Amino acid sequence: MLKLSLLGTFQATIEAKPLKRFRSDKVRALLAFLAVEYDRPHRRERLAALFWSDVPDSVARKNLRASLYRLRNAIESKSDLPLNELLDINNQTIQATVDSSAIFEVDVYQMQKLFHEVAEHHHADLGACDSCVTQLETAVSLYKGELLPGFQLDNAELFEEWLILKREQIHQQIIRAIESLLEIFQHRKAYQRVRHYAQKQLHFEPWHESAYRHLMLALMHEGQRSAALAQFEKCQQVLWDELGVEPTRETLNLYEQIKNSDDVLTDSKTAVSPTPPSHNLPARVAPYFGRKAEIEQLQAILLEPNQRLITLVGEGGVGKTSLAVEVGRQTVGDFADGVWFCQLAGLDAGAGQPSAAVVDRVITAVSQTLGLTPSGQQPPQEQLLAYLRQRNMLLILDNFEHLLDGAAVVLDILRHAPRVTILVTSRETLNFVAEFVYAVNGLPVQDDGPIVQLFADRASRVAHHFKLDAETLAHVVQVCTLVEGHPLAIELAAGSLRKRPLAQLLSHIQTSLDTLSSRQRDLPARHRSMRIVFEGSWALLTPNEQLILAKLSPFRGGFSAQMAQDITGATLEDIDLLTEKSLVQIVKLDAENGRFRLHELLRQFAAEQLIGLIAQNSTLADVHKQYSHRYLHFVSKRDQAIHGLNPQIPAGEIELDLDNIRKAWQTAVSTSQLNALCLAIYPISTFFQLRGRYRELVALFSEAVATLEQHNDDSPRQATVMARLLAEQARALIRLGQYDEVDQALKAGHHIAQLADDPVVKSRLQLFEGELLWRRGSYDEATEVLNGVLETAVGAEYSQLRGFSLFNLGIISDIQQNRSKAKQNFEGALNIWVKQGNLRQESYTYNSLGLVHYNESNFDKAQSYYQKALSINSKTNDVQGKFLVLFNLSLVARENKNYAKAQNYLQDILDFAKESGSKEIEARAYSNLGWIAYLKKDFETAEPYLEIALRINKQLNNLEIEKYINERLAVVREKKNKKNTGSIR
Repeated sequence: MLKLSLLGTFQATIEAKPLKRFRSDKVRALLAFLAVEYDRPHRRERLAALFWSDVPDSVARKNLRASLYRLRNAIESKSDLPLNELLDINNQTIQATVDSSAIFEVDVYQMQKLFHEVAEHHHADLGACDSCVTQLETAVSLYKGELLPGFQLDNAELFEEWLILKREQIHQQIIRAIESLLEIFQHRKAYQRVRHYAQKQLHFEPWHESAYRHLMLALMHEGQRSAALAQFEKCQQVLWDELGVEPTRETLNLYEQIKNSDDVLTDSKTAVSPTPPSHNLPARVAPYFGRKAEIEQLQAILLEPNQRLITLVGEGGVGKTSLAVEVGRQTVGDFADGVWFCQLAGLDAGAGQPSAAVVDRVITAVSQTLGLTPSGQQPPQEQLLAYLRQRNMLLILDNFEHLLDGAAVVLDILRHAPRVTILVTSRETLNFVAEFVYAVNGLPVQDDGPIVQLFADRASRVAHHFKLDAETLAHVVQVCTLVEGHPLAIELAAGSLRKRPLAQLLSHIQTSLDTLSSRQRDLPARHRSMRIVFEGSWALLTPNEQLILAKLSPFRGGFSAQMAQDITGATLEDIDLLTEKSLVQIVKLDAENGRFRLHELLRQFAAEQLIGLIAQNSTLADVHKQYSHRYLHFVSKRDQAIHGLNPQIPAGEIELDLDNIRKAWQTAVSTSQLNALCLAIYPISTFFQLRGRYRELVALFSEAVATLEQHNDDSPRQATVMARLLAEQARALIRLGQYDEVDQALKAGHHIAQLADDPVVKSRLQLFEGELLWRRGSYDEATEVLNGVLETAVGAEYSQLRGFSLFNLGIISDIQQNRSKAKQNFEGALNIWVKQGNLRQESYTYNSLGLVHYNESNFDKAQSYYQKALSINSKTNDVQGKFLVLFNLSLVARENKNYAKAQNYLQDILDFAKESGSKEIEARAYSNLGWIAYLKKDFETAEPYLEIALRINKQLNNLEIEKYINERLAVVREKKNKKNTGSIR
């Protein structure tokens, strides 16, 4: 067995015989490091850099191999123990087998294992669990001194850093364990054990004042009053020599009690209990809402011994200070010397002054918070560190973002005061390795969530008529959504109800940042308006950072780093810097690009700054044009793919940037970027139709047509753009069943197309005209129009138009019961779609072929075609196509008398139709639901369903379908009347 002792000394033995032939300290250090960090494999390149940081990587790797060779010789020359049983070695990593091997024993591992077992053991009270107390004592006994004492390796800075941190970590574990044992044995009145552990604690930390108090009490209870008083004098001398401070009031009080007592002290609480923890946290002046989960998380983090610097990072007004104070309130009892809140917001950063001056200001602020008055010749920083060195406290440093040049003092406190934990609030991280960064964001917006409760509470304080009820809730949720759950913005918005009604407030927030302001005196000046908050953040930026932030203002929703670079010229480093300052938010991080966003209120502010910068430099105006051009180019590049084998991929990419695409579209329309618009029309149209969002498409394209008409541009290019817009608008209106509006769009499109330089758009307009005609029952006229489109398409080799023409002619043939002609047309269309890889149109054609077989009463064949179509719809995520197939599957279920299944299909279709606004699909769903009810002899349900279907079809002016529904309705009413006139017994 190889046995390693690393605490207080370095000693390696094999079968109780010393092992000395290591050749160098680095070989010893390598073995020790692997033994201590046994819980994971270590990559060879990291180990090489750890011990040989001053040489090239290749040389460092060679040195590592040599050290492993020497380690093998040292061990195997003394025993039959192979190195490969002690270390798991491969070409990439090395790991010690300490925890899985019975032949490798390490004191650090034994100690850590005991601590872990005590921590994991379920007991109500540690002091009442004898086995855990024994394990704790054993763990402490293993600590003979610091880890690897005297180890100083040349050119191994990374190893030295690791060793310092690991020494401190183990030391603190031991000190906490001793403190636990002292409390346990004090409670048990085991004063000999108290004296033993107090002396041990003082051996490791001679300045530890609480250990002197334990020792004084133990000696007094053992009848050694003079020895107890002598310990006070020793404590007083050590504190002065080591730290330059006097004993605390608690120690002085204990000394006076012992000095003035003739008898042995009792175990009264007065004698042994420490004074209650103190704090200077500001009292609440209004209720605090939300962040329960965050508070619990932060409590747990603050009590982690290895997390002593936590920074709450977020934009101004997001609630960092309030959260820090709430966390402080919850943890006061966890810190013996209390929780101290130091407000730094009003501290002058001393622009242009050296870092040392900023450090001095921070030291002064912290000292004043703690009630320290620097005196004598010792520098204030040394006096502060001396005071904190023995304290167990939480120090909250609020609003640090403007004092980052003085952040070194935070590290000094961490290094010199091992029991002080620091909680910082800042708009920017301190950027230390030791820092645990905790992002604070807006509160989630929910009808009954804390952000709504916050609004209601603050609103009721300024507008006594305000009441949160069903009528106001919707407006409040909209306000909260607009400001993205930002707590300060909510308080300012609620406060403005004193001056304006809720509906007006909602409108004003969307147009003016100045709506969110207040004159309330109990709000800090820096929080009396969102503009002041953002101006404070703006002032902390460099001119280049200001420029980049302003140029990011056109973006809506999220954006990729690549788009930001292409449009604004920002580098990834620029984005990172703004992220660190809480101005750009990370939406998603991935291996390729990542996504970011600006808070909407900050985006408004940045847009105002961009206007000001453009006034100084007109060339910056190009950022809007570049933004529009890049996003429309992004869409146009996906035109072919969105009609291809995997349309859900480009559709998903468009969805992700849809807010930006909408804004880019509107900018292009208003500035007549005709080429970009022309290329983006078809993929945008296809995207919205894939998603079943016809109303959005109609609204977007109608607005574009109306705007372009005002430009008084009679060029062929504008005519082409407008004709394409009107054709796609007509296509979407057909899906909505708004046939009169389709007619108007087609007429306008035909008129404008005469001026266009796009022969395809004229044929597309005719194609949709043919579809409108057959949907209205004019089959012969529709056939004539569609044959004309087919002839043009074949002559000009427009395969897509040929496919659409054949598809529509197939539908007409099926309606006219010419099944063989219908199949021929559909098969012809299907061949075109397969060649093009147009999965979406494949699914529609399979669906129509299924319908032909259904009309021939070949239900099994029909179902097989429907399933093919449905399988493609699942791949393409085509909502419209999916519900068309479900509709036809309901017909098959009906014919098979599976009425419950048919009703389920139709109910899903009805929900979709109402959501998408498709009146035609809604009417068909109601009609078929009514007919299924009739077949089930439920005439009371059948009649109102059919009446709704009839009413909708009258709005659509579809005479053929209207006639069909009337026939069904007449049958239902006849059966209903016969049933109602039956005899009564």
